[in-house]
Amino acid sequence: MTEITVMQFSDEDKQIKAVANIRHQAMISLYEMKMLEQRAKQENRSISQMGRILIRQGLGLE
Repeated sequence: MTEITVMQFSDEDKQIKAVANIRHQAMISLYEMKMLEQRAKQENRSISQMGRILIRQGLGLE
């Protein structure tokens, strides 16, 4: 399970306007896990970092 907290700040006072917690749980195949490991290695990241990046991209947050 990966939990992402998204915060939006107002420009005027730098106060938090909105907070969203996104919980993402997914089952992935062994093939997908191997692809994730390869990509993490290519980008010099941990598997969990790479997984979080891909989840954020999938949600349109990056």
